[in-house]
Amino acid sequence: MWCRTVLLQAVRHASTSRQVSVCVCDVAETVGVLFDVDGVLLRGGTVIPAARRALRKLVDENNNFLYPVIFVTNAGSCQRLHKARQLSHLLDIHVSPEQVVLSHSPLNIMKTFHNKCVLVSGQGPVTSIAQSLGFQKVVTIEQLSQHHPLLDMVDHNRRPTTPVNLPQIQAIILFGEPVRWETNLQLLVDVLLTEGSPGSAHDPQPPTQLPILACNTDLLWMAEAPAPRQRQHKNMPSFSFVTDISHINERF
Repeated sequence: MWCRTVLLQAVRHASTSRQVSVCVCDVAETVGVLFDVDGVLLRGGTVIPAARRALRKLVDENNNFLYPVIFVTNAGSCQRLHKARQLSHLLDIHVSPEQVVLSHSPLNIMKTFHNKCVLVSGQGPVTSIAQSLGFQKVVTIEQLSQHHPLLDMVDHNRRPTTPVNLPQIQAIILFGEPVRWETNLQLLVDVLLTEGSPGSAHDPQPPTQLPILACNTDLLWMAEAPAPRQRQHKNMPSFSFVTDISHINERF
C-alpha cells in the first residue's frame, strides 16, 4: 500500500522545479503525473516499447519535464539515487532521486521506530538503506547469524567462530526477498518467537508480537520470465505485518 503522505511530499518537491497550471472547466489546477515503473515502463530490465515515446511527450526541447513527474516502484533493494540513475539510463531521460518513490520510502516518516533496534532482511545494501531512512540501530541477518551461530544450521561452512555483541531486537524490516531464504526465515521465526532475544527458548504463544514493517508484500509479480514469479510458500508461517502507517500510533 503506497503511503499517501510520501507521494504528496514527492509531488510537492517535483512541483518546485517546474509547475504548470492548466484550465480545466475554467478551474486552474496543478498537473502532476505518477508512473508505476514495473509493468508500465519496464519489464524487469527491459523497456516497454511505448515507454520512451510516452515520456518524450512530457518534456520540452531541453529535456526538462513539463509537469511534476514521480516514478513509483515496489523495488526496494537499492537507494533512490541508484534507481534514478537506472531509470535515466533505460528511459533516456533525466530522472532525479527526488522523483523516485521506492517500496521502503514511507519508512522515513515512521519516526516511532527510528530509535529502535531493527532487524533488516532483504538484499543489497540493507544497512545503508535503513540508515538513509532514519534508522539508527540496524542489525542484519548476517550479524544475527554470527552472534547466534547455532541457529543457522543449514550450511555448516557458514558457521562463524567469532560472535559479536548485539542488542535485543525491537522490530523487523522486510525490504524484499532475501537471497538465502532458509537462513532468513529461520532467524526471523526465532526472533518473533522469543520477542527479540533469539538466544532464548521459543514461546509458542508470545504475549506480544514484534512489529514487522513489510515494504513489499507482493507475492506474485511479472518480470522478464515467460510466467509470473511468486514469493509465497504454502508452509510460510503467518504473522501480522504493519503496513498501514495510519495505525502505527494506535498499535504501538
